[in-house]
Amino acid sequence: VELDPSFDTLVRVDLRAAYVANGMYLRGIGFLRQVAERWAPGSTQRRWIERELRVLLGEFRDRRVRHGSVADRAEAAELLLNYLEALDLPTSFQDVRAAVVALRRAGHLGRAAELVERTADEPISEPARWFSLVQLLTEAGQLDRASSLLASLARGDHPEALDRRRIGGDPVRRISAARRRLALARDRANARAARLAARDGEPATAAAGR
Repeated sequence: VELDPSFDTLVRVDLRAAYVANGMYLRGIGFLRQVAERWAPGSTQRRWIERELRVLLGEFRDRRVRHGSVADRAEAAELLLNYLEALDLPTSFQDVRAAVVALRRAGHLGRAAELVERTADEPISEPARWFSLVQLLTEAGQLDRASSLLASLARGDHPEALDRRRIGGDPVRRISAARRRLALARDRANARAARLAARDGEPATAAAGR
């Protein structure tokens, strides 16, 4: 690819698969980023490379942000977000969810909350993203907010989210699944509050309130 700068060579060598197989995600991202400069923004070749970068970043997210030690996952989450910003690639809900979970586990609650708020403030143009937002709020521990948003969806406050064709699935099943996730999250939160109360010698309701 360095000696033959043609696009055909770039496609044939399948660099993404090679970097994934060796776990060299960041090196691959850096190299493809340099290669992308050969072609103008918006060109067919540039769009192809951007798709390769997006997939490679997804592999990095799934292997390094969702797995590993607590500290490594938090560091990888920040790297993922930084690369997406530097490459001017959109941040998906999957990216934000993985980063929020990793940061919360590492105790970076403020940074995680910042990501949630930034995502929640973005206009929603795809109806299915309403359900993604409910899931994000649930995983971020904002259970009352998630419950309120889910209730508004069930009431039909956002009718596009109940359109089976526009969300690519059954809205009733999505609402039910979201309710189950919320119930499990509340159970975990209550159990955690009970453990804290037992440790501190105070009523569980008081610990949960804090």
